[in-house]
Amino acid sequence: MSAIIDAAAVTPHAPFTDQERRRLRLLDGLIKALEHNGVSLTKGERRELAAKSEGETIEFQLRIKHQQVRRPVNDTDPSWLRRSGQRHVLELQETEAQILEIDTYLPDGLRRTWQDTRTMSLETMMDEVAATMLAAFPLLVEQRKQREEAERQRIANEQRRYELEQQRKLERSRFRRFLEHADRWREAELARNFAAALRASITDAEAIVDGRSAAEWLDWAEAYADKLDPLRDPHRVFVFVADVHNWTYRD
Repeated sequence: MSAIIDAAAVTPHAPFTDQERRRLRLLDGLIKALEHNGVSLTKGERRELAAKSEGETIEFQLRIKHQQVRRPVNDTDPSWLRRSGQRHVLELQETEAQILEIDTYLPDGLRRTWQDTRTMSLETMMDEVAATMLAAFPLLVEQRKQREEAERQRIANEQRRYELEQQRKLERSRFRRFLEHADRWREAELARNFAAALRASITDAEAIVDGRSAAEWLDWAEAYADKLDPLRDPHRVFVFVADVHNWTYRD
């Protein structure tokens, strides 16, 4: 655990300052309180600390508070600044105050920042920090479960919408096939009626056209119309309709 604290709190290979020793004490007390309640601690790539429990992570950091100060330009400043004519410059300087900040969003408006004030030191707030983190973990777990359930519902609803759309598409395609057979039936009826009208109108049924007599041409037309007519085998109409799937028609 000391390695975790060292990496997060101090500069490696440098003597401890008073500020750094204080940070170590603050972190040590907090980490012990968290570990006592089953929370594990790790450090991230940016040397931030992360408390982990129940599959959730709370990232936090302990840092020195900085304040903006106005100081005169001096000989140690860059030459461009000295030549600029500016007499003062604003810069951030460390203060004696420490800030503990939770970087992870916490639900239910839980507090995320504690810092030294004129009347209270951060040491007196560490119990509250630990209690806040411990209270946050069950809430984060519940939020995760709600998100997971919402995602499951979204996927299920999308699946239902997809299936309904596929079913509607299938019904449209099958009815399209049904209408195709209706067109064939209408064409067969039209062809037979036309052949009957021709037969009644032709005076010489033995006249030859392209090797066939007029009577033979009429027999051919009527036979072809019968072959086209779906009523020749009406149950087959529904077999053809049932064979339709969603990829039968590409348009």
